[in-house]
Amino acid sequence: MTRKDRLLKKFLKNPDSLKFNEIEKLLLHFGYRRVRINGSHYRYRHRLSRDLLTFPVHHNNCKRKYKIELVKLIINKLL
Repeated sequence: MTRKDRLLKKFLKNPDSLKFNEIEKLLLHFGYRRVRINGSHYRYRHRLSRDLLTFPVHHNNCKRKYKIELVKLIINKLL
C-alpha cells in the first residue's frame, strides 16, 4: 500500500484527520492542479473534466463542510 493509498484511506475514514497540505497531495494525485490562490482561497481544476474546486484555508486547515464535499466527489467520480 502506497503512502497516497494510506492517506486516502485515512481521509475517507475520518475527513477531519487531515490537514490541508495532505488534502492537497490527494488532489494532485487525482489529477487536480492548483490554478490560483486568492487570499485564503485555493482553487484547483481537474485536468480532464475541468471541474473547479475552491477551498478557503486558514492555519493549514479548511472547514469540515469542504472536506465532506471532497469525500463525496472522490467516492462518486474518482474511485
